[in-house]
Amino acid sequence: MSTFEAEPPQALSSDGAASASAPVPPISPARRRKVRRSMPRGVSGIIGPEPILRAMSDRPAPELPRLQFVVDGRQVEVIDNGFSLLAALRGQLGVRAAKAGCNPQGQCGCCTVLVDGAPRVACVTPARRVAGRTITTVDGLSDEERTRWSEAFLATGASQCGFCTPGIICRLEGLRARGTAADDRAAVDRALAAHLCRCTGWQTIGEAWEIALEDDPGVEVSLPADRDLDAASLRATIEGRASQRVGADIALGRGGFAEDTAPAGALVAMPRADAESVDDPRDRCVLVRAGW
Repeated sequence: MSTFEAEPPQALSSDGAASASAPVPPISPARRRKVRRSMPRGVSGIIGPEPILRAMSDRPAPELPRLQFVVDGRQVEVIDNGFSLLAALRGQLGVRAAKAGCNPQGQCGCCTVLVDGAPRVACVTPARRVAGRTITTVDGLSDEERTRWSEAFLATGASQCGFCTPGIICRLEGLRARGTAADDRAAVDRALAAHLCRCTGWQTIGEAWEIALEDDPGVEVSLPADRDLDAASLRATIEGRASQRVGADIALGRGGFAEDTAPAGALVAMPRADAESVDDPRDRCVLVRAGW
């Protein structure tokens, strides 16, 4: 018997109701599509809380409380809608230094920021927990700190695409601020356990840590005199079969990612988790707002 063939009739009680012990037949593919298509959609066709509220009610939304905290040296105020710190940074404030990777699973570390100097994963940190506190992204580090880390990462090849490195740099800067020694690679390895990187191995990041802390705090990272960044960019483009650029700013997450450069209000199509089981191609994606 295939998975979706009809099950034997359920046993009925004296009042005609199905017995609680009777097996419940699975939903057929046709029924599943019908249920999916009956989901309420907003006037824009976007599945999500806000469009649904707009479509179901003309009443004004209740006034939500607001939160205040400091981001990269400036006082900000956001709506306390129960979302994460990452959603507040990217969605309400337009801060692109914190990247949205596995959001909201807290596994990849791309969204790591400093909260009162301590590294925190923003996608699993409720925004209301940082009220009155100081948030520092990689853009909020001093010029000296950004130069130290970006050039150290460039010198060792510790950054390729540059998507995860802003979070890693925040993690390492928090470690440095606690007085961790340059040769304490065990502490660095433990800290990096909170991060995932598909481009590089951890060896080059560990080497970047050692270079960045040489003669700290007045470190000056010197790159090889014969380093040809244009040639390195061309090689990366050929090997990756996509346009890539090599430079110190890439480690700071300034590589021009689509989610960081999309116009305000832009929509992108995201595949559904069950896309392969959906017959109609038009139902295999949902529209979500770009940027976070």
